[in-house]
Amino acid sequence: LDTIAFNDVEKVTKQTVKVPTESGAAQRYTKTYREFWPFKCVQLLSKLPEDYAAYFGENYTFNPVEFNKALETVRAANNQKLYRYLRSTLADAQTSFTY
Repeated sequence: LDTIAFNDVEKVTKQTVKVPTESGAAQRYTKTYREFWPFKCVQLLSKLPEDYAAYFGENYTFNPVEFNKALETVRAANNQKLYRYLRSTLADAQTSFTY
């Protein structure tokens, strides 16, 4: 969740749209869409920096033994497992933070 919140994991899509004006002429403008991009998130997770544990420890309170096990698991995982972990984490977060 930290990677999603504090890294660039959005996919930006731009679309040019033509809208007719009152005079009948077409006015063009660009719509910009942003969405969560799991591919980018998995890329970042697969290349976590060596000092990530220190960064995480400065910003959060957690059980260091459990965190180190989780970090080792993430670092050892291939992309398929990282996608699975990501989907599971997002589902857990959705149920935890939904009222």
